[in-house]
Amino acid sequence: MQSRHQIFFVLLSLSLVMFTYSSATLLITPILPNLEQAFDVGPSASGAALSYYALAFALALLPFGPLADRFDKRRLLMIGLALFAFANLGCFLAPTFNWFLTFRTVTGIASAMLPPSLWGYVAEYFPFEKRGRAVGIIMSSFSLVPILGVPLGAYLAQLFGWPAIPLLLSACGILSVVFLAIFLPQVESKTVYVKGALFKGISSVVKTPHSLVALCTTLFAGAAHWGLLAFLPGFLTKVYGFSTMSNGLFLSLYGIAGIAANQVGGRLADQVGKKRLLVRAFLFYILPLMLIPIWSPHPWVTLGLMILWNMALSVALPAQITIITEIVPAARSTMMSMNTAIFNLGITMGTMLGGKVMLASGSFQSLAILCTVLALVNVMLCNQLPDDVPQTATKSA
Repeated sequence: MQSRHQIFFVLLSLSLVMFTYSSATLLITPILPNLEQAFDVGPSASGAALSYYALAFALALLPFGPLADRFDKRRLLMIGLALFAFANLGCFLAPTFNWFLTFRTVTGIASAMLPPSLWGYVAEYFPFEKRGRAVGIIMSSFSLVPILGVPLGAYLAQLFGWPAIPLLLSACGILSVVFLAIFLPQVESKTVYVKGALFKGISSVVKTPHSLVALCTTLFAGAAHWGLLAFLPGFLTKVYGFSTMSNGLFLSLYGIAGIAANQVGGRLADQVGKKRLLVRAFLFYILPLMLIPIWSPHPWVTLGLMILWNMALSVALPAQITIITEIVPAARSTMMSMNTAIFNLGITMGTMLGGKVMLASGSFQSLAILCTVLALVNVMLCNQLPDDVPQTATKSA
């Protein structure tokens, strides 16, 4: 039986892992103009620093899922973080922009090693009845990135220039390896490697009841949320005249609310039931989503609605991830790698559809209607997920 002291350091170590790879995009974004100036490239070229990373991350996720089912997850986490630290050190030392892009691509591959092993380890270390709270705590570290990581990175970049950002990311990777080596115990794997790796692993997931429905909930949740979130700064600036600094302060409040809601969601998921909480949280999510662009007599009312909107999602996510980790226990890491890839696809789908709606109508209200429809589809899909009874896995393909 694990002691409270041991559990604390396990959660701290895993949270540091999530904070590290979640920072790889958010910390680079503010220094894109600096990269243009330093390497004498245009905006489209500097944007490749984001797209190369994202593409490498998405493509590498799928093969790393089956690998995490086959090999020791603790070891894979340490290898991925070491490669992450090396790649960011390469970005720091890059003599040309092409070398910078090369190491950014390697950073994406290294980051892709982490989510399948992370969530697979969580599912093996924490029992199902306590897993929701653990997931909520770990996910809170993602909300810490805009609160702590981005301001710290911007401050260091202002003092020492853009190379401070990849150097900071490299240091986070090294620190994470140290924490895992000291505090993360080895656990006996409960997954069964599916021979044939990628294709048979994906096939076993697809053939398992509820798995496609679960992945679709991730797709529509990502599309509904990011379809609106991507255009929120423009809405705040257009309607209320918010400056960049004002938008940044709001994002900090947004992140703090998300952390609190993750904790509440994790506890409630274990107490009232994962599926019940998931459906109710996403139903509540729709209300502020509809009201944000319609009821805006005062900026603080709108900001309050946005925070409620984000909190509803943050309450739902621990329950959603906990359910998904249990649908295909025999290929759990494969399932989680597919889930992360699908989430990024949902973000892409939401922003593309949202962009077309904004281009066609120029109306934030129309965008909210689109995202409300996507959220309603998500609620119907969530209602089709299995109840809170751990599912038996397909032992082999």
